[in-house]
Amino acid sequence: MACKKYSEEIEKQMKAFYASLNEKNRRRYAAIEAIKLGYGGQKYISDVLGCHFQTVMAGIHEITNGTETPEGRIRKPGGGKKKIIDMVDNIDEVFFEILKGHRASSLWMKE
Repeated sequence: MACKKYSEEIEKQMKAFYASLNEKNRRRYAAIEAIKLGYGGQKYISDVLGCHFQTVMAGIHEITNGTETPEGRIRKPGGGKKKIIDMVDNIDEVFFEILKGHRASSLWMKE
C-alpha cells in the first residue's frame, strides 16, 4: 500500500513547523511523520519537508534504538565541521611561506 498524501494546507503547516525546529528535532519530527505513514513515508516526508532521505532514516534510527545525544547538545561530541587549523599540522609554516614575499609582512626582506 502506498503512503497517504497530506493536503497542501497540512503540508504547508508541516513545513512551517519543521523550519522552526533545531537540527535534532527536525530529524525526529521527520521520522515520526514517516513512521506514521508507513511504506513510502520516508520518501514522501523527505520530499515534503525538503530534507535528505538519510535525515529521515537517521531520525528513525534514533527513535527506534533510543539513541540520545548528551543533554544540552544537538549533535554528538565531535560532530560538525572541523577547523582548518586543527586539520593541517604545519599550518604555521604554510602561513609564513605564503606571507614571505609580501611587502606588508614583517618577514619581507630586500634581496
